[in-house]
Amino acid sequence: MASFKKLQTGKWQAQVAMQGIRKSKSFEKRVDAKDWVARQEFLIREGEVSGSTETMRDALLRYAREVSPSKRGAKWEQLRLEKIASV
Repeated sequence: MASFKKLQTGKWQAQVAMQGIRKSKSFEKRVDAKDWVARQEFLIREGEVSGSTETMRDALLRYAREVSPSKRGAKWEQLRLEKIASV
């Protein structure tokens, strides 16, 4: 299923939701958005596009590894994130 929304910037946002897969993208013209939606729907039906396989645990651990080190109190944040991820 697809939907189109005109943004305040004048661009068009296209959203596709099929078989548990959600994608969105912005375009200057509505016709470009429609073309993109048709292509994405085709790819999803053909099995060319799959949903994300990253779990919440993976996301938390990646955040702890990539973002937390640059923050003050990184050690404690990393410990909390690892604890949450282990649940």
